[in-house]
Amino acid sequence: MSKDTGRERVRKSLRSRWNYVKEKPQITLSNIASLDSDKSEVMDLALAYYRLSEHDNLLRTVSLFSCMTTVVRNLLVRDRILTPDLKQKIKEILRQTDTKFSETEFENNWKDFYVDERCSIAHGAGIKLVDVRTYSEYEEIVNKVGYWARSVLYYYINEHKKP
Repeated sequence: MSKDTGRERVRKSLRSRWNYVKEKPQITLSNIASLDSDKSEVMDLALAYYRLSEHDNLLRTVSLFSCMTTVVRNLLVRDRILTPDLKQKIKEILRQTDTKFSETEFENNWKDFYVDERCSIAHGAGIKLVDVRTYSEYEEIVNKVGYWARSVLYYYINEHKKP
């Protein structure tokens, strides 16, 4: 953006990745393989949405909520899932699987993450996280919603795995 075309610019980027595992990957893969075909199809779709959330873009939270919606729709045996039902089931799962679960924190996060961000993105409204200066805030949101999604996925696997 300068008129000095002889100026060289170097840009470095470092991206670190890590895995979130609840148990040994072989156990998780074995449990997924043991699912009945209808449950396996749900898992495939949920994991596809989860995988989309790994790409660095503003639709990561939308992908994570789609992942959870896929699972919750199947758990509640419905073709269509309403937002209050989604919220209640996610909260119920977190309450069962997270010893540090705080309902107050969840309610505040739900408003910030689902209502203010996910719904705004999905319905074409402005969101506060499009500004590059809020990237760290966005990463915190993605990490928290990602934790919810992983909790829902592990819950589903454990509920439907064959003994």
